[in-house]
Amino acid sequence: MKALMSYLIFLCALYPLLAQKKSIDQLEAELLSAEDTVRVLLLDDLCVQYSRKNAKKALEYGLLGLEEAKKLNYDKGLAYLCNDIGVVYGIQNNYDKALSYFLESYRHKEKMKDTAAMASSLTNVALIYKHEGDYEQALRYLHDAYDITKNISQKEKAKGLNVLAVAYTEHGEYKQAETLFTEMLQTAQTAGLPDLEAEAMKNLAWHHFQKNDLATSLEWYNKALLYETERQNPEGKAGVLMNMSRILLANGERSQALANLREAAELFTTAGNKNRLITTYVALTQACLEDMEFNRAIGYAQEGLLLAKETNIKSRERDFLLYLHKCYDSLHQKNEALTYYKGYASVKDSLLNEKKIAELASMRSQFDLDMLEKELVIKEKDLLLKSAELKKQKVTTYLATGCLLLVLTTSFAFIRKQKIKIKLSNMAKKLQERELENLRLKKIHLQEELSFKKKRLTTYTLSVVQKNNLMQEIKEDVNTICGKIDTNGISKDLQKLKTKLNYSINVDNDWEQFKLYFEQVHRDFFKILKKSYPQLTNNELRLCALVRLNMSIKEMANILGISPQSVKMARHRLRKKLDMRSEEDFNDFFLKLEQVEEVNSQARQVQYDLKNGMAQINGY
Repeated sequence: MKALMSYLIFLCALYPLLAQKKSIDQLEAELLSAEDTVRVLLLDDLCVQYSRKNAKKALEYGLLGLEEAKKLNYDKGLAYLCNDIGVVYGIQNNYDKALSYFLESYRHKEKMKDTAAMASSLTNVALIYKHEGDYEQALRYLHDAYDITKNISQKEKAKGLNVLAVAYTEHGEYKQAETLFTEMLQTAQTAGLPDLEAEAMKNLAWHHFQKNDLATSLEWYNKALLYETERQNPEGKAGVLMNMSRILLANGERSQALANLREAAELFTTAGNKNRLITTYVALTQACLEDMEFNRAIGYAQEGLLLAKETNIKSRERDFLLYLHKCYDSLHQKNEALTYYKGYASVKDSLLNEKKIAELASMRSQFDLDMLEKELVIKEKDLLLKSAELKKQKVTTYLATGCLLLVLTTSFAFIRKQKIKIKLSNMAKKLQERELENLRLKKIHLQEELSFKKKRLTTYTLSVVQKNNLMQEIKEDVNTICGKIDTNGISKDLQKLKTKLNYSINVDNDWEQFKLYFEQVHRDFFKILKKSYPQLTNNELRLCALVRLNMSIKEMANILGISPQSVKMARHRLRKKLDMRSEEDFNDFFLKLEQVEEVNSQARQVQYDLKNGMAQINGY
C-alpha cells in the first residue's frame, strides 16, 4: 500500500501511454508527414514512449511539441505536453522542474474546463510535495483535487477519498484517515461499486495494521475475505488471505497462517497470476524456515524458483536460491547447500551488475538532461540577441531612409525655389515643352501597350478556337464511329468520351474566370510568384491560389478533381519548390512575398520620382 503513493504519480501522468499501441518507429514515421495538432499529439506520444527509456530523447520531443503547440495556441496539446514533460523530470528526481510543468499543465486544463484532468494535475503536484517531505502542501493539493473529483461522479469521489486517506495514514494522522476510509466505504456501498467497496475494506485493515491494532485489522480482513468470496473474486480473496497471514503469524497462529497461504497459492495458480504466486511461495518458504520444517520449505522454494526462472524475475530467483542453501545447510547436506549457494552468488552478482549499469545509465541520462537544458538556455539567449539586433537594424534602416528622404526633399525644395527665382521667365516655355514631350511619350507607351494587349487577345482567342475546333472534330469523329458500331457497350463508352470532351472544352474557361476574379482581390499574385519562382507549373500556380484562399485540403481536392492525399503530396512538393521551412505557414509565406514586392515597387517609385526631380532641377 505504501508503494501506491510512490507510483501513483506516474499512473496518473502516463494515461496516454496506457492507451498507446503504436511503436516508437511507427510514431516517428507518422511524424514525417503530420501537421498542426496531429503533429503535436504525435510528439507528445513520443515523449511518453521515451520517458522511461531515454530521458534526453523524451525531452527533445516534448519541448519541440510544446513549442509547436504554443504557435498553434493548442491548449489540449499544451496540457498533455506540460504534464508529460513533468513526468520525465519526476522520473529523473528533478522535482522542481516537474512541479513547474505540472502547475503549467493544470493552468491549461483549467482553461479547457476539463475537471477530471485538473484533479489529476493537482494530485501530481501533491505527490511531488510528498516526495520532497512537505506533507502540509501535499495534503492541501490533495484536498483541492478531491473538491473537484467529488462532484464528477461517486466513483471519482470514492477514489479521491482513498488517496486522501492513504496520505493521512502515511503521515500518522490515523483518526482523520479512518474517517475518510469509512466515508469511502459508505460511498462505494451506496453507489454500488464492488471493486472500490472491497478496496475500502482492505485499506481499513491496512490502516489498523499501520496503527499496530492487529485485532481490528484482522476483523476488517475477515470482512473483506467474506465479501470477495461472496462476489466470487478468487484473486481478491487470495490477496486478503496473504495479508491476513502476516497478522496470524504475528499473533502466533502459525498453523492458520500457513493454511491461508496455501489456499492463496491455489487461488493464484487457478487464476494464472504467476507474480502473486511467487510472492506467496516466498511467504510459505519463510514461514516453514522459521518453523524449521526444512523439507516443506525446500518444496515451496523449488516451486518458486521454477516460476522465478520462467518469469525472469532475477531478484526472486536469488531469494529462492538463498532459501534452498539455508534449508540444505540446516539439513547438513553440504553438496546441495554449496550448489545452491553458488547459484545464489552468481545471480546476486548479476543483479549487482545490472544495478550498476542502471545507475550509470541514470547518471548519463541526468548529464544529458543538464546539457540539454544548457543548450536550450544558450539558444534562447541567441534568439533574444538576434531578435534585438534585427530590431536595431530595422530602426537604423528606417531612420537612415527617413533622414535621406528628408535631406533630399529639403534640398530639392531649396534648389527648385532658387532655380525658379533665377529662371522664372523661361519656366513656362520649358514646362510646356516638357509636358508636350511627356504626352508624346505617354501616347507612344499607350499605343505599344494597346498593340500588345491586342496581340495577346488575338493569340489567346486563336488558341481557344483551335482547341475547341479540335475538340469538336473529335466529337464528330466519335459520332461517326457511334453510327458505324452496333455494339451498345462501345457506343456508351464513346458517349461518355463525348461528355468528357464537352467538359474539357469549358475547364479552361472556368479557370480563367476564376483567375480573373482572384487577381481582382490579390493583384499581381501570379506575376509575383512567376517572377520569384519561374519553375512553378500552372497546376502549382492553381494550388498556390487555392492555398492563398485558405481552403481546406478536402475543398482543394474537390476543386482540382484529385484525392486529398494527392493534395497533401502536391503541397509537400510545392513547399520544397518554394524553399519553405517545414514549420512555415503557406499564407504567412505568400503574405511576406507580396509585402516584399510592394516594398520593392515603392522603392522603384521613389527612385523614379527622385530621377524626375533631378531632371527638372537640371532643366531649370
